[in-house]
Amino acid sequence: MYNDNDIIFATYIGSSNLNRMFKKSLVKAEIEPINFHSLRHTYATRLFENDIQPKTGSDLIGREDIQTTLNLYTLMLDSQKNKAVDVLDYIFTI
Repeated sequence: MYNDNDIIFATYIGSSNLNRMFKKSLVKAEIEPINFHSLRHTYATRLFENDIQPKTGSDLIGREDIQTTLNLYTLMLDSQKNKAVDVLDYIFTI
């Protein structure tokens, strides 16, 4: 009998089974193979692309240290670089 213990899966799914299911899903969806942990990087990157504050993003991916989040889970995006250059351009043309 199932008891709600505030868990995602009712039974234990080992990392090897999870990775195998993930890879099968990628093949079925015709998505280029990636490892499961890459989803965390993608999630963090998409949050920052959409101007989510670093503390909020860090909390959402389960990191206490904002610097770890910024250093490990985000990429310097060309769009963010361009936005920074535009801000500087605006500041120096005032």
